[in-house]
Amino acid sequence: MSQLILGITPGPGQPADLDSFLHPIAEELNELAAGVSSVTVAGLTDPQVVHVFVVQFSTDMPGGDKLLKAVGSNGEYGGRFRIVAGVKLKRRYCYAPYAPDDPPPSKRPRFDVKGDATPRRTAGTITAGVAKVEHARAAGKSQAAVRNLAQKERFQGYAHFFWPSPAEKARYPALKYLWGLGTDLVPYDIANLQKMAVAERKEAEPTTGLRNEVGLAVRQATIELFAESCRQ
Repeated sequence: MSQLILGITPGPGQPADLDSFLHPIAEELNELAAGVSSVTVAGLTDPQVVHVFVVQFSTDMPGGDKLLKAVGSNGEYGGRFRIVAGVKLKRRYCYAPYAPDDPPPSKRPRFDVKGDATPRRTAGTITAGVAKVEHARAAGKSQAAVRNLAQKERFQGYAHFFWPSPAEKARYPALKYLWGLGTDLVPYDIANLQKMAVAERKEAEPTTGLRNEVGLAVRQATIELFAESCRQ
């Protein structure tokens, strides 16, 4: 597989303004989607207008969240593909497959990793959530209020290629084909999920007993949920 590197952000920390790196890429993708004229195509005698479209953004899991302007796995509804509620424990959210007041193993599951029992996110529902966050920000709500709302909606605000601002829509009209696809454009890296599972198994110690057993069950259920979403 051939790859064309469009940009590299300097390390070791993350960019203070990722959008500044994405604007030049968005401009070129907009031109390609609008069409490039006078292209010679093998088998055709006349020059052609060629349109180029994005099929998928390949990233690791943290990189995909940054591209989507997602809160990440520590949001109240942390799943990128399905709406799964977390339970807050100190400063983090836990996504146990059981109701918090039930001792495991429970017969009252909080979500189902198969089928349609757990609602799926769509481009429409995410865009509506992003609009709430941006409205709160524009209304002058406190940073804490905006952050809490973003935790609930799972997304921090506008994102170039997925749910852009009105100004970005006007600037890159040919990228309209991307705006209805949602998070399917940025699937989870299954290899990354498998590494998570291996790391958890290595950490398991006989002396920790039930705690490790429950922790592994939670992580495995989460991995199955993400993997099933990717397959769909």
